[in-house]
Order: sequence, then C-alpha cells, then structure tokens
Amino acid sequence: MTRPIPAACWMPQPTPNSLEHNSTCTMLLKLATFACALIIFALSVVRVPAVNSIPAPFIDKIAHFIMYGTLTIMALYAFRGYTQKRAKRWLLLILGLVSYGFFIEIIQKKFFSYRSFEISDILANITGILVSLLIYALIHLKEHQKHIV
Repeated sequence: MTRPIPAACWMPQPTPNSLEHNSTCTMLLKLATFACALIIFALSVVRVPAVNSIPAPFIDKIAHFIMYGTLTIMALYAFRGYTQKRAKRWLLLILGLVSYGFFIEIIQKKFFSYRSFEISDILANITGILVSLLIYALIHLKEHQKHIV
C-alpha cells in the first residue's frame, strides 16, 4: 500500500497531515498573519508621497480593500483549527479586523499630522474583509460538498 502524499498547509479538510495537525505550519501562518498586520500598520502611519497623484481613481481605497482582504484570508487560515463554533469565530475575526482598521484610523488622526481619519478608508477595509470572508466561505463550501457526495 502506498503512503498518501502529505497535505499542504492550505488543504480545506482536516486530515492528520493538514493545517490543524501541523503545528509548524500553523505557527508560520500565524506569524505571517501577524507580520501582515504589522505591515498594514506601518504603511498606515508612514508618510506616503502623494498617493492621490497616481492617475487611478480611488487607488488608496483599492489598497485598503486589498490589504484588509489579504489579512482576512490569512487570519481565516491561521486560526481555522480552533474548536469554537465557526460563526462565532468568524464574527470575532470580523470584529477584530474592523476594530484594528478603526484603531489605525484613530492613531493616524491623533499622532500623525500628515495622515487623516477617513470613514471611506474604514468602509474599504470592511468591504475587503467581507469579500474575503465570502470567497473563503464559498471555497470551503464547495470543498465540503465534494466530500459529502
């Protein structure tokens, strides 16, 4: 009998070789998620040379959407092995990420005179979070249905 090929870190179904059972992979993914959050913070507080001079409309909002969408996907994979109910875990994740984005906007307003608080940035963050959550859910729903049939 041949031995199965070990599952990669991003396999959707928990198997003995997947993310839930691979502590090294889980730890690396959590560290990468934390690093992504730090990069977002750093990019949010440094002086950015005239982003608005780029000839693309809403480029800063697109950047917010992509950054928070990426962070959401990474966090969903990094923390999916926990035993909490999925809906509760997702709600906590969404609230945590939205709060993080809001916190950064407050920090910008209070401590960095060259940055500003913008509701539209928060809305772009929330949109990126929700779209990524939807994509993640659709991918895993499809995978789950494959195993049921």
